[in-house]
Amino acid sequence: MSSSDMSPSDMSPSEVNPSDVRPSNPDPSDPFRAAAPLFSVVIPSHNRASLLPRSIGSVLTQTMPDFELLVVDDGSTDDTREVVRRINDPRLRYVWREQAGAAAARNFGAHLAAGRFLTFLDSDDEALPHWLQSFQQGFAESGAAVVCCGCEKVGNGPELRKKSGVLLPQDLGPMFGRTVGKFTNGGVFAMRREVFEAVGGYAENLRSGQHTELAMRLVPMARKRGWIIHNVMEPLVRVHVHPGPRIRGDPEALYEGTAYILDAHRALYRSAPREYAKTQAIAGVSALRIGRNGAARRHFLRAITADPTRAEHWARLMLSLLPPLAHRRWERARATAPEL
Repeated sequence: MSSSDMSPSDMSPSEVNPSDVRPSNPDPSDPFRAAAPLFSVVIPSHNRASLLPRSIGSVLTQTMPDFELLVVDDGSTDDTREVVRRINDPRLRYVWREQAGAAAARNFGAHLAAGRFLTFLDSDDEALPHWLQSFQQGFAESGAAVVCCGCEKVGNGPELRKKSGVLLPQDLGPMFGRTVGKFTNGGVFAMRREVFEAVGGYAENLRSGQHTELAMRLVPMARKRGWIIHNVMEPLVRVHVHPGPRIRGDPEALYEGTAYILDAHRALYRSAPREYAKTQAIAGVSALRIGRNGAARRHFLRAITADPTRAEHWARLMLSLLPPLAHRRWERARATAPEL
């Protein structure tokens, strides 16, 4: 039974009925309105009941208490609802909806949210205790539209430990006018609600590369409108790289997302041929891994055309002419495959 089928007596205080969506900006003249929290944290989740308590707990133990936490259950069939129900905290809200993907779940959570600032944490990751406080200080000190921070990647398993390390905001390159920031995954950026609304939220047809694609609309808009992107140069989120289900481990989703980004943001890539070549290479590798050998060769040829001096592009093209060998090569490299 979905939450939209529940009567009010069936619902715990922490649950939200999707059909009873409150306005994003409550009427300030309403004397009965609840005070809006400063931050809204949205966690989308699908069948991650075993991982979700770690993510939720990391938010509920923040040193800055002025927030609400919305867990958007994207059609889970495990015991996610029961796991969330066992956590007793008035700042925690839970909503179930038909499965539509993480991007749609984030947008839905943002629509339900009441906070002045929005941030999105992935359900298999965790925030360090001063995460929101650092974001708050960043907004207060700089008047920024967006605040970014670093993350610490932790590889859980022998083959995944090589992905461990600290990643901080950095120069995003000529494609973004040398803007410094970080938009690689959930939790490493927060933004004012009106900024999220202006940029149009997440692209809901994408299964992979969602944060990157959002940044490809957000950063140019920020530069055009003079919005400040402020950076906190320390890791405030712990990203767990694990062997369980992760969309970045799905080559079909990665190929679809990369192909969409290449098509939707052609104009942005004109100023960055090397980035364009790198993204074409990611598309090519993903295409090979799902057996689309012809598409893979086309992507590698485009990478060579854009950046002919890079030997790796030529090597990938040569390898793509021997599909069985190429498949074995990239299956072995699955744990270290390039990511958007």
